[in-house]
Amino acid sequence: DALPIYPDAWARWLRHEPDDAPPGGESAIDFHARVVGAVRALAREHAGRTLALVTHGGGRGMRLRTPPGLPQRGGR
Repeated sequence: DALPIYPDAWARWLRHEPDDAPPGGESAIDFHARVVGAVRALAREHAGRTLALVTHGGGRGMRLRTPPGLPQRGGR
C-alpha cells in the first residue's frame, strides 16, 4: 500500500494533478504525450489498414481524452 510510504504523493494522485509525477514515475501529461505519440506513429505507419491496439485502462483513458479535447485533470 502506497499511502503509508508516500502519503504526500498519494494525496496528489487523488487530486488528479496532471503535471505531478509519483516518485520514479511519469506525469499524466507525459504519459498522454507518450500514448498519443505512439498511436499516431502506428496510424501513420499502417495508414489505410485496420489496427487493433491493446492497452491497459490508463492508455485507453488518455487516448479517449484526445479527440474531444478533454483536460488531463479529472477522474481516472
